[in-house]
Amino acid sequence: MQDKAPAPALVRYELSKQKQVTLVPAVERYRLSGDGKKLVFVNDKQVVAVPSDAKAEEESGELVKVELNRIRMVLDPLSVWGQAFDEAWRLQRDFFWTEDMAGQDWDSVYRRYRPVVERLGSHDDLVDLLWELHGELGTSHAYVRPAAVGEPGSNGQGRLGADLKLTEAGWEITRILAGDTSDPWPTRR
Repeated sequence: MQDKAPAPALVRYELSKQKQVTLVPAVERYRLSGDGKKLVFVNDKQVVAVPSDAKAEEESGELVKVELNRIRMVLDPLSVWGQAFDEAWRLQRDFFWTEDMAGQDWDSVYRRYRPVVERLGSHDDLVDLLWELHGELGTSHAYVRPAAVGEPGSNGQGRLGADLKLTEAGWEITRILAGDTSDPWPTRR
């Protein structure tokens, strides 16, 4: 197994002083703030903000480590799916290969399908709706590939299980394993 190459340093070179300063000894990626005064970098899964004009020491108070484990995000699935639908519709409108949208009134198609978003129950339902939306164009060059998502109910498919024993006549089932429901609210008995 090959060792991972060390992360490169981020160096600032001042032309007027002909001087270089190592701002960050190891960095995987970074971004400069819009005003150019701060630098945010990632190294070894740690996000850190520092001034961009000089090296910041740990104790200086200018080096700020972002605690990612404190971030909590709550998403409203219908809002997320609505945004995804709107973006898919807009991207087709803006980049479809023919300006007349294959003869479709694309605004009318939007008005017909958009209300369905409010009745979706899962990301898979959104994918089905997008397939229908793109199907209105009657082309084989419009695709929907669902992203891998980790939403409730998107677990892998259950499989049957059994204990088998090889006999002279072939395989014999000696026990069928009990199944596990994927229904989050199984019927109570």
